Amino acid sequence: MLVLHSHSHDDHVAGDGQFRGRRGTVVVGADRDAAWGYLGFTEQPESMRPIDLGERVLQALATPGHDAAAITYYDPWTGFS
Repeated sequence: MLVLHSHSHDDHVAGDGQFRGRRGTVVVGADRDAAWGYLGFTEQPESMRPIDLGERVLQALATPGHDAAAITYYDPWTGFS
């Protein structure tokens, strides 16, 4: 399981504690260094990065604005972001 937020506001990260320490679960910090570093945006912030969910692959884009660490997820299958 992967816990990777769209941004670092408290209402998005408040439940992270329930996932920490679970076997097979990766909880990525929601701050810019952790989240963008995990996705490789620190080196190439203009790139799109795949997020493999198993049966579906989303595209992640660095989109600072609402929050300095903001990430937008795009689903090519549905066209939703």
